[in-house]
Formats: sequence, structure tokens, C-alpha cells
Amino acid sequence: MKKGVKRVLVFLLVCSLSLPLVSGQKKAEAAKGYFYLYEGVSVTMGSKAKSFIKKAGKALKTKRKKSCAFEGLDRIRWYDSFILYTYSNSKKGAEYVNGVTFRNSSAVTKEGIHIGSSEADMTRAYGNSPANGDGVHFYRKGKTLLQIQVKSGTVSAIRYILKK
Repeated sequence: MKKGVKRVLVFLLVCSLSLPLVSGQKKAEAAKGYFYLYEGVSVTMGSKAKSFIKKAGKALKTKRKKSCAFEGLDRIRWYDSFILYTYSNSKKGAEYVNGVTFRNSSAVTKEGIHIGSSEADMTRAYGNSPANGDGVHFYRKGKTLLQIQVKSGTVSAIRYILKK
């Protein structure tokens, strides 16, 4: 009986080690920081936005304005569950991801946190982070700053932001 259990455990361990980190996620991308995964396509802050925008489909609303930080345009696209912020270095140049803001509980981080999660679940997923005066917790990984706001013990807002 013990040999059979050990074999099953070894088999499960080997199988789990051979699985990719996330479907469609490259190891190099994961090393850059936190990322948002939508419909099997991941996006990291500062990465090209083209494939992610294509997968997300037509935005509910799009706003474009001349960038105050770059030579190109800043764009904001509203989708059902999130808002995507991009920038370009020229008027017709490639778009890069500047941020993602969750709009409702259907958007979920890779670690399983969403609007409505408990503060305890957030702490288990990301560790302890003292909140500022507005109840916002900050987690930094690579070029990504993850902001999670907590009100009355419940996650009320989540945002990924590019930090250089």
C-alpha cells in the first residue's frame, strides 16, 4: 500500500513540474512582474499590447489623448471586467501596457484575488503589506506595482501599474 501511494505522489509531482506556469505564459514574461491573464493571453506592464487587445475584442469605450509623457498617444479602453491603459512612443507606433484596473469581481489575478475577496485571502496570496491611509496595499514585482484597496476587510479595488 505504501509503495502505491509513493508512486502516485511521485507521478503527481513529476506531472505538476512539467506543466507550464500559466497557459500561454512565457517564463521570461513571468519574471518581469505580476501579470494579468485574460482568456489565456497574459499581459505584463510595459509589454506590447497588440495580442492582448486582439483577444479582449472590441472595447465598450475607447479614449485617446496626446501623451504628456511620450511623443505618442495614451489610450484607455473599457471592457466589461477591466480597464486597459496603454501608451505609444509615436502617433502610429506600437502600444504598450501602462496599467490594468479591475471593474468587477469577474476579473481575477493569477493568484486568485478579485474584488470581493477577503483581506485574509489577499494576505495569503501576496504576503503582509501595510496599508496606506486609504486602505491601499502595495506589492511590487519587477516592473509592476500591484495596488489592492481593502475596505472593511474586503478587497474593493485592484490595479496593475507600470513602474520603471
